Amino acid sequence: MIEEMPEVEAELVRLNRDYDVIRDRYQALLNSLERENLSQQVLESEEMEFRIIQPPSANAEPVAPRRGLMMSFVFVFSLGSGVLAAYFFSQLTPVFNRASDLQSGVSFPVIGQIGELGQDTIRCDYPFLTSITALFCLLLIAVIVETYGSGVATLF
Repeated sequence: MIEEMPEVEAELVRLNRDYDVIRDRYQALLNSLERENLSQQVLESEEMEFRIIQPPSANAEPVAPRRGLMMSFVFVFSLGSGVLAAYFFSQLTPVFNRASDLQSGVSFPVIGQIGELGQDTIRCDYPFLTSITALFCLLLIAVIVETYGSGVATLF
């Protein structure tokens, strides 16, 4: 008896485990059958009743910030941060335009310099002002499209 008891207990544990697995699968199949029967009844009856408990409503106030104003703030902030970044980088690594500036900036003598290599055929007298004007025009176009059109995201 002493030798057979552990084997019998192990067999009982295995049988209980198998029974639990089979019972869970059976319950899942019953639930699936019940859902299928219910959906068949709904499809066959064709009498569905929908009641509006609370009619939908929309708030008159927009949930997002005013995009034109937000685009303007982002434009000014990015322009200012770009100018500041350019200023800080120019202070970290200075550029010398003339040999005399280089002579006064470093303690070594300047032996020679290289002249201008070529001339540009198209020359802009105010490149910074031109680029700022172009960016401002792009901002105005984006604000107008966003305000009066269907939005900037639909353009791309």
